[in-house]
Amino acid sequence: MDPAVDSAEPSVSTSTSTAPPPSEPDMIFARGLRVAIQGCGHGMLDQIYATIEQACHVNSYTVDLLIICGDFQATRNSRDLLSMAVPQKYRHMCDFYKYYNGSKTAPIPTVFVGGNHEASSHLYELSLGGWVAPNIYYLGNTGVVNINGIRIAGVSGIYNEGDYRRPRSDRPPYDDRSMRGAYHYRAHELFKLNMLSGDVDVFVSHDWPVGITRYGNERWLLSVKRHFQAEVAAGKLGSPPLMGMLRKLRPRYWFAAHMHVKFAALVDHAAPERTEAANDVDAWMSITEGADAAAPAKNADEIDLDMDDEEDTPAAKPVPQEKQPAPVPTTAQESSSSDAGKYPAPATTNQQTRFLALDKLLPRRDFLQILTIPSAAPLPANSPSRTTLRYDREWLAILRALEPLDVATGVGLSQYMKFAQDTPRVEKRIREERAWVDENISDEQLVIPENWEQTAKMQWDDHTKASRPPDLVHNPQTETLCKLLGIENKWTPGLQTRFVKSPSPAAGPSSGQ
Repeated sequence: MDPAVDSAEPSVSTSTSTAPPPSEPDMIFARGLRVAIQGCGHGMLDQIYATIEQACHVNSYTVDLLIICGDFQATRNSRDLLSMAVPQKYRHMCDFYKYYNGSKTAPIPTVFVGGNHEASSHLYELSLGGWVAPNIYYLGNTGVVNINGIRIAGVSGIYNEGDYRRPRSDRPPYDDRSMRGAYHYRAHELFKLNMLSGDVDVFVSHDWPVGITRYGNERWLLSVKRHFQAEVAAGKLGSPPLMGMLRKLRPRYWFAAHMHVKFAALVDHAAPERTEAANDVDAWMSITEGADAAAPAKNADEIDLDMDDEEDTPAAKPVPQEKQPAPVPTTAQESSSSDAGKYPAPATTNQQTRFLALDKLLPRRDFLQILTIPSAAPLPANSPSRTTLRYDREWLAILRALEPLDVATGVGLSQYMKFAQDTPRVEKRIREERAWVDENISDEQLVIPENWEQTAKMQWDDHTKASRPPDLVHNPQTETLCKLLGIENKWTPGLQTRFVKSPSPAAGPSSGQ
């Protein structure tokens, strides 16, 4: 049996076993990683970690990694709430500030992508990825990392037709309009991911690839989410460029959230038009059923975060076709299957993608999944480096090749798009930069440094109010990565904006203003 298929944990029982606990090797999935997948985070870190802890206790195993599929809400203080695109009634501090101020620490390594409800000013500082708090890593606008031989790629935000081909020109402080454009990913950002070669084990996004419902139990989905019917019928439920990305990269697993429902699908790349692979889909869905963690640990202060029920407001109207520059070829099949012959077959061995979307954290909702993901080159079970995050060499080469190009102005983006159309030239530049990376960056330097630093005032309660959104400040993590790559740091207003630390808890609480 395919080990990647037979990789879900057994059903989690709420009863406690009286048998002696297994030995340490049995608790650890030695052939790879045991991974918890969370749908929308909505800032509820305490409950997410408590739920995983409960599942580990009941099943006598350990979870190596948590992946959160967006709407993480890394709000450091009340000013960050003013850069989060949600109605006023949903602007709650929730839990993250406690992990930022050090009163709590993430118990397991956590990796996340952004969604459409984020502390956008905070995440802008880390556009190339970085630690938002100790042991909690943001993948960036787009990013790739490796952990125990498993390659994880991801994209933050959601698709918006009006912003997709626009420059990335807005930066903090955000107003009501620009904070919405901040979470719309751009074509030039997905183009970088499109240039990846080789196998991708896990891809993480917030929204769904368009058309993914055809590869699962679409009839069931439409029976529980009736308001999806019109969009599904029109082929508009989800993101067109993400489906092209799925076809191009062919990841083993694709995890998503956003729609507030659990949905599994199986894409067979050997027969891409076959959508009725009932037996295979049923096998994958049977694995994802019953592998959930126990019911969420109760939080007396729980609030119903139904913020996604409010439609995303388009940041801008689509650019008229006659005024658009030539599009960035972000994916092999972004627009139609007729483009398929224009691009070479991907150098990947993956023949199937197992898609899983999860719900938000509420009672009796399928918000968390625990799976074992095999690795082609797992480290020993007792290795302290099993859960160490590492940069991806090819991704660093892509960043060196493409990040120096201007994407903040219309003129610059047009030049970028023209360059992107010349596939042989782009590939040649990436090969050259890969040679530079191999020569100048050692294996030891691939270990992502645990160099989190405070860049905003810490807050010590959940009720302090602020009157204005945060300004952009210099983030040392982004500066360090740019220096490693030898590229300009475009995500800082300058070293003079380096943050001066707020008082420690012993000196009294910070105002958060």
